[in-house]
Amino acid sequence: MKRNWRQNRDIKIRKDISGLADELKTVEQSLEEVKSLLRILAVNELLDEIDTEEKD
Repeated sequence: MKRNWRQNRDIKIRKDISGLADELKTVEQSLEEVKSLLRILAVNELLDEIDTEEKD
């Protein structure tokens, strides 16, 4: 059966949406990694402040 232009368009749209969903998952994972790193940096800053206060 030959596809018409609407079916081809719909298939392309579905593929585009699927690709965007995959990209969004990647962005979300990267954001979670950044948030984790920021938490680590914040804890390290607090520990540095505590160490500085203890030395004084």
